[in-house]
Amino acid sequence: MREVHAGRKHFTGMLMASLFNQKEEDRSSSQLLKDLSEREVEVLAALAEGLGNKEIGERLHISPRTVDTHRTNLMRKLDTHHIAGLVRIAIKAGLVG
Repeated sequence: MREVHAGRKHFTGMLMASLFNQKEEDRSSSQLLKDLSEREVEVLAALAEGLGNKEIGERLHISPRTVDTHRTNLMRKLDTHHIAGLVRIAIKAGLVG
């Protein structure tokens, strides 16, 4: 109370720990994306938006088969075996709102 009364901000240890953990998760998500190519990040963001291979291909001017190859590479690089895992990573990394 003395800190607040003196005009300084005070945060509980629990809040500070939670903020620190969130920062670590954000950093680890960003770290995962640093190993991806620019095109892979674009495909990941589009997948997280719910677009299919054909729609992504049209948006990025590549074939649906190339989109599929990027998706396969993303799953390998990000160590997930399904689209839901890719979407989760994209959201954590801030690629979609």
